This record gives sequence, C-alpha cells and structure tokens, in this order.
Amino acid sequence: MGAVEPLAGYVDADRKLFHGRDGFGDCLNDENSLHISSYVQPQHAVMAIHEFCKQRPQQITIIAVGPLTNLALGYTMYGEQFGLCIKDIYIMGGNYQGVGNSSRSAEFNFHSDPEAAHAVLLKTPCPITILPWEPCTKERFNIPINWRLGEFVQCAAAYKHLAIDILNQVENSQYEMDNWNPCDALLVAAWLFEKQFIKKSSTWNATVDLTGTHTRGQMVLDHLRECKKFPENVRIIEFVDDECFKHIVEWAAGLRDTLDENK
Repeated sequence: MGAVEPLAGYVDADRKLFHGRDGFGDCLNDENSLHISSYVQPQHAVMAIHEFCKQRPQQITIIAVGPLTNLALGYTMYGEQFGLCIKDIYIMGGNYQGVGNSSRSAEFNFHSDPEAAHAVLLKTPCPITILPWEPCTKERFNIPINWRLGEFVQCAAAYKHLAIDILNQVENSQYEMDNWNPCDALLVAAWLFEKQFIKKSSTWNATVDLTGTHTRGQMVLDHLRECKKFPENVRIIEFVDDECFKHIVEWAAGLRDTLDENK
C-alpha cells in the first residue's frame, strides 16, 4: 500500500471517484473480492519501489497512472539517490494546453496532488514521458464506446477471458458517454508500442502551478524556450493513433497475433 493522502494533506471531500471506491467501479460482487486482501503486502510502496530499483539500477521503468504522491515521497525519504536508480518514468497526468477535467484548468492526477507532481518534475534526473489529458480527449482520440462494449466484447466472448469479462462489467458501469477514454491504458500502449502508437511528441521544460487561484495543478511549459535557464525535462505525447489502439486491445485479448493492419 502507498500514501493515503496528498503531500499537503488536503483531500477534497466532494471529488468524484471515477473508478469507484474499490478501483473497479464498485461493480464486483463479494465472490470476486474474496482474496484481494491476501495480495496486500506490509511493506510501504515507496520502500518497495526504491528497493526494486536499487536491486536493478537503471533497468526499471515506472508507469505512473495516478497521483504522484508515492514518487514524490521517494525523494523525501531517499533524496536524489531515489531517482538515480530509475531507468525512466511514464506518467499519465497533467495538461499542456490548459484543458482540465478535474478543474477548469487541471487534470485529475496532477490536481489531486499538485505538490507531488511539482516535486517529481523538478527532482527526477531520468527521462520522463508524459501523456497529458489533451491527446486523450475525443477531439484527438476517437473510439466509440459502442466499439469497446459492443463489437470488441462480441469478438472476445469466444475466448472466455476472465479479466476481460470483469473489465466489461467495470467499464460498462463507468462510461456514460459516447467515446471510450481509457487514459491509463493509452499510456501503457505508448510504452509498449512507441513507434506504432505515438504519432507526435515534443520535449519541454515543464513545472506545475501550486498557487494559482484558478490554475493550481496545471502543468506549465516554458514557451519562451529558455533552455539554458530551464532545461527540457519532459517529453510530452501530443497525438496517438486510435486505430492502432484498437489493434493493441485486440492483440492483448488474443484476437490477433500482430498489430499489422492486414492481420
């Protein structure tokens, strides 16, 4: 288990729990949940991350799909040594054009713990790749929810894959919109299939606003390109291939052997 609250200690009581209280849309019955507690380890997540990376220096990629509190705590507990052991970090979070989803100007993960996001971008010495909110929006990533819960479900049914059956329930309970928006999975796809999936990316110096009345939690880029003063510290994914993602999902489900368009 990891941190239970943001670095600054404030938790918005009215925040929406998109993934439910159990992380699965609160749609699982008791039978599905019986053995979950047996997987919870007593060691704190921050200590586990540091030990894994120390044992395999410069070999482990961290894929962060939530608030960055645990990573920020790593620097608090272990100093710069924490980041030196990590190969690279992939982050789903932030925004680079001011488009928000948790507030009018901030993305959920960064907005949930702005201090943590700020610390990670400031202190991390290894390469950081960020999938921000904008390339996940329907204007840039457009797969109808009917494909996910209709066509894909029908094709995958014959394989009787338990994990997919559970995810069908979860996503059916969560999505009350026309467009499928699996941000976390998009980040994993970007790591697994970078050349096929990422259509455009760019490098920037980025930080996170902590004090703005309307912009707290917003990721801020150095548009002046003062690289000597503010060296580039992140790669930002701007566009991904939605058709390629369909093939990735089908590949993961065993419906295809390759991402090739014709197979």
